[in-house]
Amino acid sequence: HYPLGTFGACLYFSNDPCPATQVVIDPANPSIVFASIMWTGVFRSSDSGATWTEASFPGLAGSVGRASITISGSNAYAIIGAFDGAEYLGFYASTDGGLTWSARTVPSAALAGGITIDGTSAANATASFFDQALAIDPADATGKTVIFGGVGIYRSSDGGQTWTFLANGGGTSAGQHAIAFDPSSAHSFY
Repeated sequence: HYPLGTFGACLYFSNDPCPATQVVIDPANPSIVFASIMWTGVFRSSDSGATWTEASFPGLAGSVGRASITISGSNAYAIIGAFDGAEYLGFYASTDGGLTWSARTVPSAALAGGITIDGTSAANATASFFDQALAIDPADATGKTVIFGGVGIYRSSDGGQTWTFLANGGGTSAGQHAIAFDPSSAHSFY
């Protein structure tokens, strides 16, 4: 149990802390831990959670919504949802284990009928508060293959610079909540 000031006061629950939506431990260095705190931000600990520092994402100021994080060695990625729970504010990459971050591209896809899913516009069909999953492909030794699931599902092989929409022909659920890789088949996920 941490003092109330550790992650700040929550706007939704008086002066109580907001809920954590994700806790991630670096598999290469278990003393590195990230916590995504709803409506507050992403926090990093380098001492197994004894102390925490808020992550600083370039160009991101003000209130945030839900965030997802993934890390493998020195490569870490985060996607930050908007406070309104609709669009995404940004996708970020770190090559130093989450000490510093750089902005990358937020995935989105244009579908038939003029509908755009995910992305940075509240006018898109998106739900950052609900549809959000992020993972690094464990079969990629470079740590640059990232899978993101929002309303749609996407793959980046260059650390979030560009994205490929993986459901052009349909066949997936409209809303991703978790990503798991098949240990018996490199690069296969569910």
